[in-house]
Amino acid sequence: MNNELFTPASLLTCYNSALKVNVESFPVSVKGIYRPDRMNKLYGGVYYDRLTEENSKEELVIKVKPSQRQELCGKAEKLITVNGCVSRKVRQDSLIGVSVDVLSVIGIEDSKISEEERKFWEIQRRKAQSGKKDVCLLFKNMLFSGSKPRVALLWATTSCTRTEFNNAAGNAAQHIEFVQLDSSFSNIPQTVQALKEVDGKYDAVAIVRGGGSGLEVFNNNELLETVVSMKSAVISAVGHAEEKHNLKLVADLVIDTPTALGKFFSDTTESVIAEKAKSKAALVAEVRKQFAEQIESQNKTNAKLQEQLKAATEAQKKADEQHSLQVKNLQKQLEEITKSNQGKDKANQEQVKKLTDEISKLNETHKMQTQNSAKQIEELQKQLGELNSKSAKQMEQLTIGFQTQQKALSEQVSMMQKEAELRIKDISEKNSEIEKLRNAQTQGVSKSTLYVACAASLLLGIIVSLFF
Repeated sequence: MNNELFTPASLLTCYNSALKVNVESFPVSVKGIYRPDRMNKLYGGVYYDRLTEENSKEELVIKVKPSQRQELCGKAEKLITVNGCVSRKVRQDSLIGVSVDVLSVIGIEDSKISEEERKFWEIQRRKAQSGKKDVCLLFKNMLFSGSKPRVALLWATTSCTRTEFNNAAGNAAQHIEFVQLDSSFSNIPQTVQALKEVDGKYDAVAIVRGGGSGLEVFNNNELLETVVSMKSAVISAVGHAEEKHNLKLVADLVIDTPTALGKFFSDTTESVIAEKAKSKAALVAEVRKQFAEQIESQNKTNAKLQEQLKAATEAQKKADEQHSLQVKNLQKQLEEITKSNQGKDKANQEQVKKLTDEISKLNETHKMQTQNSAKQIEELQKQLGELNSKSAKQMEQLTIGFQTQQKALSEQVSMMQKEAELRIKDISEKNSEIEKLRNAQTQGVSKSTLYVACAASLLLGIIVSLFF
């Protein structure tokens, strides 16, 4: 049995099954001050209302059906007696929850609670209706956005817990503006006046006091009513966890001790700093990814255009070579005809004219091919220029946006821009090489034209010799 392994749920079930109370075996009558559920919500077909002890603060949950709720309507703060069955359950937080399933309402009479207790019940109801401010979320949102929360710390004049608070707060004061205020908590009017003066001027007001005697001042309804009506969030850091007072029931956030309050501020700031660092790393990764995608896309487009340019250049080169070869062949044929035929017959003249026409057509075709090739090269160069301009604008826009979001990343963005400039410079050098190729091609065309001119002159000399 000593080596048996339990889960939290199984261990709680063991205790719940082992507990045996005699009053659970039969219906019982219970008498107390009736206080309806402030949220007025139906759960599992019943309302979870409460019965409070007349002369103390002990409460018992009673499960009231809607029909019984109608009978108890308007009977809040009345002393009632109900008949029902006691049930209990070990809750998930390891506490034992005791409740009574109401079978019937036996009697209703005026309770003997004081007017102060009635007033506090009304204060609690008002706070339940307005809802409690989420102090932790408020601080995290402000710190994450770069704002510095302002907190007024209201201390007892003779408090000796400030050192403990400061030690626990650590570096939180670098991110949260703390304003120290003093008040004699035993002087209720002075404390109320101090709270009214800071209300709305600070994001939160913390009432801070150590434990011990004198905590009954925090049950004062005038003080509690002031707390409930405040615009600023109110934090209670009064006494110890086991010490009870009504301020804990109406404050927006309850911290057990002044030391725990300092640790709360420290933990909150550290968690936000960690989250911001994580977000910053994610932003850096996203920007790097965008730059990498831009550069990769540009490289692919440049490579494709370079391949097209190379293919066009090679096609032009082959066309030039083929043209030169054809001209040479025709010149060779013309020379052979000239040598073998010295006569002036008409057939030779027609053949010479035919060859001359073919040479002329071939030159015209070659000229058109050269022009088309030049246009194609010019269009590719234009596309390269537009792509470089577009890439430069996109990189500039990304850089400006990134600098606005995180100045801390400027050095990394500068390095990426330099890499982009090196790539643009590389493209510019390749464009210069293309220009050189184009000039070389133009010179090649000029030489072809010279060869044709020489052939035409030679042909003209032969024709003249035939006639004279």
